[in-house]
Amino acid sequence: MVAAFVAENSWSIPLGTPVFDVVGEKLGTVRDADYYNLAVEEGLIIITTYLVPMALVDRLEDGALHLSATKAEVAGNGADQ
Repeated sequence: MVAAFVAENSWSIPLGTPVFDVVGEKLGTVRDADYYNLAVEEGLIIITTYLVPMALVDRLEDGALHLSATKAEVAGNGADQ
C-alpha cells in the first residue's frame, strides 16, 4: 500500500514522488504533505528537508512534481539540514 496525499487541487501525490525545480534540478522526494506545504527530502546519509509551499507546485507530470521556483529559492525558504 502506498500512502498518498490528495492536494487541494485533487492531485493524488504518492509519498516518494520526485520533485524538480523550475530548471529541472531534482530537489528530492515527497516525504510528507498537507494542504499548505510539502516536506521534500534530499540525500541518503546527510538528509536535507525542504518545506515547499503548495503554491510553488506548478504541475504534476509523468509521475513527478515540478515547481515554479529554483532549488536555491526553495532552500532560502527554510531548509532544515
